[in-house]
Amino acid sequence: MTAHAIGLCWLLLLATAVPSAHAQASAATGTSAAPQATRDLGRGHVLAASDIRADAPDPQGPQLVGWITRRVVRAGEPLRAPAIAPAPLVRAGTPVTVQFVTAGLTVAREGTALTTGAFGDRVHIRLDEHRSLDGVVAGPSMVRIP
Repeated sequence: MTAHAIGLCWLLLLATAVPSAHAQASAATGTSAAPQATRDLGRGHVLAASDIRADAPDPQGPQLVGWITRRVVRAGEPLRAPAIAPAPLVRAGTPVTVQFVTAGLTVAREGTALTTGAFGDRVHIRLDEHRSLDGVVAGPSMVRIP
């Protein structure tokens, strides 16, 4: 092993052995940077502002309103993935508007979603009996073709 490799090993060992100043401050005060649940939340619960407590200013807190719990979340538990997820904007089996946008031209037509997805997710769409394609969720019941 070279001297450079040994030095890197020591740096990695020190980095994992010594907690960061932020982690030490959080542990000392008993706070977490992540927003927390104010009460016990059941699976499938849609988060409201009253369900979210942020001890420290966190820009993510307000953005979590409308997200859905994927499992039971206990009071005081941090609200983060995979325990919570964004609400789906497109559901399998529902009608959607499929848009193709290019250089000032927009073509839209109706289709049926074959998969469920949240904003930015790829979903499979059936246009008719013989044609299907993939698109990106762009809004409620709206899919754009990249």
